[in-house]
Amino acid sequence: MNLGVIFAVLDTDSNKQIDFVEFKKKIRALHMRMEDDEIASIFRSMDTNNDGYIAYNELVEMFSGINTAQIIRKMQKVII
Repeated sequence: MNLGVIFAVLDTDSNKQIDFVEFKKKIRALHMRMEDDEIASIFRSMDTNNDGYIAYNELVEMFSGINTAQIIRKMQKVII
């Protein structure tokens, strides 16, 4: 799964930006046990230009430093 697909899933109204309501609904749909203030904090950290929306480029910025192969290797060590 690539970031474009993730963005499209979060952008439920397809307006090329993710608002807090969309973000919160998807977090809740994943059954993540998080308080509203925790969800808001994550949203604010992803909304780097503070316009109240997460744009695609902000999502990319958030994940650009993550080495997914390294994360998978670490997870496999824990599971095995």
